[in-house]
Amino acid sequence: TDEITIKNALIFCKRENLRCSILLRTNKKGEKKFYQSILKDYIEYVDFIKTKSYQENFQVLDKFKLIVSVDSTLGYEMISRNKRTVLISCRDQFLEKVNDLRRLDFGNTYGEHHSNDGFFWINRFKKEDEIQKKIRDVYFTSEEKITTEYQKYKDALFYVDRNNIKLKKILN
Repeated sequence: TDEITIKNALIFCKRENLRCSILLRTNKKGEKKFYQSILKDYIEYVDFIKTKSYQENFQVLDKFKLIVSVDSTLGYEMISRNKRTVLISCRDQFLEKVNDLRRLDFGNTYGEHHSNDGFFWINRFKKEDEIQKKIRDVYFTSEEKITTEYQKYKDALFYVDRNNIKLKKILN
C-alpha cells in the first residue's frame, strides 16, 4: 500500500511540477533506504524530512498544502486541524485473510464502516490511478469544501473530552 500510494502521489507531483516530501516516521536509515528503493524513477522529486519529536510533526505538516496518509493516526489528526488530507486505508486489501472486525478502513476506529471511497479517503481500489484521482480532487478543492466535508465525519472520527472531564469523573 505504501509503495502504490507513494508512486501515485509522485506521479501527481511530477504532473503538477510539485516537490514531494516524505515525513519519516523514524530516524533509522532503513526507513529512508526503503523509500529510496521504491522511488528510483522519482527520487529527484522527493525530499525526506526527519523530526525530533511527535509534536514537531504537526509544525512540519502545517506548512504543506496536502498530506497523503496511509493508515496513520497522524493523518486523522491533521484532518482534525482542517488540513487538506487524503487517507489511504487499503493495507488489508493485500492481506490473504482479513477478519471483518479487524478491517483497517477509514473511520473504523469506532466500529463504523463507511463506503470504500469518500471525498477524502479510499478503503479499496481496483485501479492504482484511483489514488491519483483522489489526491488531485482533494488538492484542487476549495478550503470551504474541505472544511464542510471534514465536519460531516468529525463526530464519527474523533472523541473529544476537553480537559478529560469525563475521564476524571470515572477515575474519581
